[in-house]
Amino acid sequence: MNREYFGLNVRSDIEQIHIYLKSDKYENSELTIIISDIDSDYLIWKSNTKFLNRSFYWFKPNEFHNFNGFIIQIFESDIKIFENKIRLKNIHGDTKIEKQFLFIGNIGGMGDHFSVEPLIRKISEITEQKLTVFSYFPDLFINHPSIEKLIKIELDDSNENIPEEYSNEKIRYVLRCEKDKFGYLPYWNTMDFRQYAASQVGITLKKDELEYHFYPNDFKPIEELPEKYVVINPSITQPYRTWNSDYWQKLIDILNDNDINVVSIGKHIFNKGFYDVKIKKGINLCGDERQNDLSQVWHILNKSDMFITFDSGLFIFAGSTDTFLLQIGSSLDPEYHTPYRNGSQTYKYEHVDGECKLRCFSDLKYAIQWCGSFGNIDGRQMIGYCFKDYVEGNNFDCHPKPEEVARKALDNLK
Repeated sequence: MNREYFGLNVRSDIEQIHIYLKSDKYENSELTIIISDIDSDYLIWKSNTKFLNRSFYWFKPNEFHNFNGFIIQIFESDIKIFENKIRLKNIHGDTKIEKQFLFIGNIGGMGDHFSVEPLIRKISEITEQKLTVFSYFPDLFINHPSIEKLIKIELDDSNENIPEEYSNEKIRYVLRCEKDKFGYLPYWNTMDFRQYAASQVGITLKKDELEYHFYPNDFKPIEELPEKYVVINPSITQPYRTWNSDYWQKLIDILNDNDINVVSIGKHIFNKGFYDVKIKKGINLCGDERQNDLSQVWHILNKSDMFITFDSGLFIFAGSTDTFLLQIGSSLDPEYHTPYRNGSQTYKYEHVDGECKLRCFSDLKYAIQWCGSFGNIDGRQMIGYCFKDYVEGNNFDCHPKPEEVARKALDNLK
């Protein structure tokens, strides 16, 4: 709720609340600030004011120490544009709530990392305070109302890159790349990382807590972006979730021939890239700096009529938008990663299967049969291979043909 425009600090040591502008959007606007007790409807303070030239506002209640916390609300006219809760101590008033620190480890990529977002909101909700989050992909959590400080961690071989100033803090660790006591590593092809991350702090999330939220910066208009369009992500990654360039081109041509604009997005990241496709109606933004920012990507997806993609980081990220998700089938079971929206995994979503429906990469009985190590339950051994065609140059009949994906797309667009 406009948290990119306002900042808030509560200094319990000097018993003051500090509210300030983070941009010029509400400079000189007539605003109403209301501060209430967090555990009741008691109105502590109300004032009409203006923030001039990025000014800030200090407020000191008469009896700061008698309150367990505060609800701070800001209104423009009668419209609430900001709300935040700050809890200082428990309802008995004798125990201060510890500051919350969360370190997100380096298992997997961007999409796996984003799977921790529901947990961030949950921890913030139950502690009624913002978190300090250590992240390899901090851009995923910009402007997040549940995060007080977002600290970037460099990707290397260490999971312990905590800045010295936080070395004595009690930090919760999730998604760390370490073996359990039996010598096993978690792997995302057979696991919902939303629940795995939650389990590492001792809880399970309910279905209505599994949705993804992203808080983008404002959209920077792209002149060539059509008013109505479908987005594709012709990425080159592991074989089990990569089409060849001819398939992507065929899909684009069918959609274009049916008067559907196509927008292609993608970037080079780590060992992944994208195909250079040709689009007659629409725009190819792959590698274009106008879509390299995650806020831009979010807006491009959210404005679209449909996003067509394999199970990927962008697929999971797109779960924070309201666009229709058309997932291209692979050897992965879609249930593990399909986003929840409106409390369901079927809202504005369809999965297009290929001829083979074994979904062997997510079924560990194939790992045991296939790798010849009976009792070794390890899905990682199956990466890049097809159970039905265990030779180099796999066919992956689990991938649907572009004609079938196009038909499903056109049916849903109608």
